Amino acid sequence: MLAAAASLPLGAVVATDAAAAGAHHKHHHHKHHRKHAHKHHHKNRHHHKKARAEVEAGVVPGTRLRSSGSVTVTTPGTVVKGLDINGTLTIAANNVTVKNTRVTSGSAYNIVKVDDSATGVTLDHVTVDGKGMNGTEGANGVYGPGTYNAVAVSGVENGFVPSSGATITGSWVHNLASPGSPHYDGIQIDGARSNITVKNSTVDLTGLTQTSAVMVDNYFGPATNINITGNRLLGAGYTVYADGQFNSNPITVTYANNRIGKGQWGYSLLRSASVRWSGNTDARSGHALGR
Repeated sequence: MLAAAASLPLGAVVATDAAAAGAHHKHHHHKHHRKHAHKHHHKNRHHHKKARAEVEAGVVPGTRLRSSGSVTVTTPGTVVKGLDINGTLTIAANNVTVKNTRVTSGSAYNIVKVDDSATGVTLDHVTVDGKGMNGTEGANGVYGPGTYNAVAVSGVENGFVPSSGATITGSWVHNLASPGSPHYDGIQIDGARSNITVKNSTVDLTGLTQTSAVMVDNYFGPATNINITGNRLLGAGYTVYADGQFNSNPITVTYANNRIGKGQWGYSLLRSASVRWSGNTDARSGHALGR
């Protein structure tokens, strides 16, 4: 039985057991088959002035949060604000807004899960923590469609796994860590997805030699109209991918005006994909990067 959570503005919010909300809806992924995934870690911390996303993402400093268990939202128009959720956040309704909220769970596959059918969902200044090596193998920080503004994600294997129509802005993926044999992706788009934008965000996999800051591939189907613009993307194996090696499904992706820190094997792996590449520069030197 679902128990009512603390009173929140607009609509019903229910608290569930931490392991129940979203923990069993696993998105099958293929990363252990990627040719260029590697298991060795390499410490090579970049000293840099923090990008705006790194300063502003997550719960606004000084915000007073109220403790909560796992939360499942089923009423359209609900606003979730100022919670410190020890568990998962599951959104199964349209036009839901989550503001200044922290979500921490080490026992779920999706720490924040937005149903693929939900529309009009917004996360604004949200902190997501998967507890790193004390968390769940293969965990995703944020899964599903939505508008994600100033969201900070850490302590998981995959930062964002966005569904079609998602927009990620001013967000920060950092300090990824996971038990098992993780193949880290800051942003993971494994096909059967379209119309996704990632902009003005920092995805930092410095110190990890695999897999990517941004992974775009066609494993599950076409990946079309993917726009990665104006970001700071650092580290991993190849820092960014557009990888059509798996089948004949098309990939169309734009990488434009990003500052890219070279991964262990290179800046990019682009193959069997339609890629618009312009204005990208080395994150340290500012020198222009070719494809």
